[in-house]
Amino acid sequence: MILETALVGSILSAVLKTLFRLLASREVRDFFKKQKLEEQMIKKLNVSLLVIERVLLDAEEKQISNIFVKQWLDELKHVAFRAQDILDEINTTTSLASKKVSESDKKGLVAEFKQISYNVNWITSQITSLGLKEGNQQNLPKRLPTTSLMDTTVYGRDANRDKIIDFLQSDQKAIRVIAIVGAGGVGKTTLAQMVYNDLRLVEKNSFDIKMWVYVSEELNVLKVSKSIFEAMTHEDCNMNNLNVLQIELKKKLAGKKFLLVLDDVWSENYVYWDFLFKPLKAGARESRIIVTSRNENVASAMGAYKTQKLLPLLEKHCWQVFKSHAFRRSENEAAKSSLKMIGKKIASKCKGLPLAARTLGGLLQSKVNILEWEKILNSNIWELPDNKSDILPVLLLSYYHLPSHLRQCFAYCSIFPKGWSFQKEHLIRLWMAQGFMYGREEEKRMEEVGQESFHELLSMSFFEPSGSFFKMHDLVHDLAQYVSGEFCFNGGKGQRRRMTEMARHFSYRREDFDSPEKFEALGEAKYLRTFLPVTLLKSNKKFSLGTSALEKLKDLRYLRVLSLSHFHDVNNLQEDYFELMRHLRYLNFSHTNIEKLPNSVTCLRDLQTLLVSNSPLRVLPKDIVNLEALRHLDVSTTQLNGMPQGFSKLKCLQVLTTFVVSSGSGAKINELGTLSELHGKLVILQLQNVHEISDAKSANLKDKKYLKDLVLKWNTSKRDGLSTEVDVLANLRPHENIEKVTVENFVGKSFPDWLGDKSFSKMVSMHLIDCFKCSSLPLLEQLSSLQELRLVDCPNLKERLPICLNSLKSLYIENCSNLNFLKDINTHKYPSLECLHLRKSCNELYHFPLGLFIKLEELIIVSCLYLTELRTAETVCKDLVPRYGLLEIAQNLKSQMTSSIASRLQI
Repeated sequence: MILETALVGSILSAVLKTLFRLLASREVRDFFKKQKLEEQMIKKLNVSLLVIERVLLDAEEKQISNIFVKQWLDELKHVAFRAQDILDEINTTTSLASKKVSESDKKGLVAEFKQISYNVNWITSQITSLGLKEGNQQNLPKRLPTTSLMDTTVYGRDANRDKIIDFLQSDQKAIRVIAIVGAGGVGKTTLAQMVYNDLRLVEKNSFDIKMWVYVSEELNVLKVSKSIFEAMTHEDCNMNNLNVLQIELKKKLAGKKFLLVLDDVWSENYVYWDFLFKPLKAGARESRIIVTSRNENVASAMGAYKTQKLLPLLEKHCWQVFKSHAFRRSENEAAKSSLKMIGKKIASKCKGLPLAARTLGGLLQSKVNILEWEKILNSNIWELPDNKSDILPVLLLSYYHLPSHLRQCFAYCSIFPKGWSFQKEHLIRLWMAQGFMYGREEEKRMEEVGQESFHELLSMSFFEPSGSFFKMHDLVHDLAQYVSGEFCFNGGKGQRRRMTEMARHFSYRREDFDSPEKFEALGEAKYLRTFLPVTLLKSNKKFSLGTSALEKLKDLRYLRVLSLSHFHDVNNLQEDYFELMRHLRYLNFSHTNIEKLPNSVTCLRDLQTLLVSNSPLRVLPKDIVNLEALRHLDVSTTQLNGMPQGFSKLKCLQVLTTFVVSSGSGAKINELGTLSELHGKLVILQLQNVHEISDAKSANLKDKKYLKDLVLKWNTSKRDGLSTEVDVLANLRPHENIEKVTVENFVGKSFPDWLGDKSFSKMVSMHLIDCFKCSSLPLLEQLSSLQELRLVDCPNLKERLPICLNSLKSLYIENCSNLNFLKDINTHKYPSLECLHLRKSCNELYHFPLGLFIKLEELIIVSCLYLTELRTAETVCKDLVPRYGLLEIAQNLKSQMTSSIASRLQI
């Protein structure tokens, strides 16, 4: 949860906490002791870091207006990151996996540490001359309080206003809170003003009392209560006793129907809000409270009955806002005409943020020189004049309300290209690799902490949904670039900065940055921690990295994140390629041509994420089982024929996409038994190699309570069924939390009872594929939550489908010729079915009772040759408009339907 006040700490606070932890670790202290380093030097370094920590808030505030403070902070970050690198490396040298570290290397580490100590002491000595002061609270940017008065014209918010007005005038018999939530500058206050001043509320005398209160950052119950009193009485409130004040408020509001707007709310403190609301409960039950906030968590804390997420304006409305300010004073029509095109580009750059459109329009209202307009078009938000733009201060306000660990998470996101869509899980793994999740709430998994951090940033509108992915608003991305400075470098188009020694994180869009000479800049960034080329999501296109770039990467010994995905020339790397990359925690080989991982991968003792999906990988190194920190292993869609023996050592694994049961000396299925923390989806391949029933039982799938999706697959159905296969499948019963199950190429004659056990109340999807010997289905009617059923290539299934599947939404049947479907059309009930596909199946289906499927939206019937009649009624089919028609048999059925129904079915 975001903290109540601005006691949130600088972005460097999180880095310093890491340094304190490393300096106190047993490994580091033992190393220094063996190297005869003076204890006094370590103590002095600790003291200097503590002194620095106390002035960080003041420094972070002053850097905006004082270039010397910004330079001091940048140097401090650079030195702090170097200290972290050295201490991490010392930790590595003390590990059992690092016996190759020479004495000269150890002495080199000591010399570097001494230099770090000297640099920190020098940085500390500059504090006084820079005028930095100790403080535990940041002075947030000052903002003018809002009022209920509004601009005469507001663009693009009529629908939002009407929706809220409808709610305010509803007959809900309880005091309700409606929250307007959105990013800074998106127009929350403006929308609240529109509602507050709407004539419909005045003409209908909807409220006895209307009150507007500007709350802002700090929730002071007495102060806000006074503001409510003053807004109600239009008189000064001199009461400083909260008890007396709340009694007076209760008296004046008793039985009155009121509308209260609480604008710009930040506090999530439920106890404070509950206390503030006590006198408000005396009002009439039809009273309403409108709250505006940047944080969705505030809406939850205040018990909002409705939350309206305010999205950016459409581009045409953003242009109207910009135009109304930019051309306010101009009477020169010729000037307007010449500037209109570039003005539209500036408005487009605002990406629907009315604050930005208004500010940039105001900056240009008296300018007719096209060069000045182009300068604004090509500027970042921090390059705009401080005294004329409030875009950066407004956005910084949200940033300053973040705790230090979230500030570094947000700043890191500047590594993505502007407008880029990213996956939540991918970003969390990158944060983990940088150590952002370490040491926080140690009883929780790092992934859980990452999820919480992500949703905090999402709730504060730093991220916004983009389909199933997420992205940052362009101006929020500008903010991330501003706060990350030279330490995050994005090498895409339009990049005007030059990468320096301070750069720690490097990313580029492959289409923009693919020629070998462009990697020359990597030579400057010798302390780089992230190398992250990005490509279009779900793209299978491959690119060329080049030999010279691969050689340069090999020397970047401080990398934490290395992605080589989608490079076709990444195939056979030298065995010692990763020998120097002792800090590596994230390694991505997906969509490459790699067939064998270099042995040096197995020396990466801190590696957390290894991705090798969609590659021709044939074998994993046998010593990969020594990577005990490994948490995510993706080997899906590879050519692996087994896992190495000893795989059970990888007890930290949280995600294992695929486990291939070995036929020879590799890992047997029982090695899954100790991997109790597996989450998400697990595919188990080559189950024909399980010969001992006890091995299947020892896999312990029934205790893996975090698995949600399980695929069990034998390699082919073209084999004689072994008597053990039914027992093997029976002993691969998952935990009751499972949601999806797929069984493929199973050659047993019957399915085990667990597939239809009513204890699987969370199961929503079942796929039975190429189970050609099975003659009967599991007891599917006992799966109360089943929404999707897929039956493919099961020609011997003879029993009918269950009579009633209340939750089923999608049914796909293919090559199940003997399956009985709807034999008695009056008994089957599928009230939720929306999608039905029948292909070459159900030979005994002669009459299709369309009238049974009242929610059907998509119907495909292919090669069901005996089907001759479609039974339906005009009333049932009135709203049925499938995306596909009845295929192949349409001519046989046309005569059974009216022309209007046939047209709806697109026959």
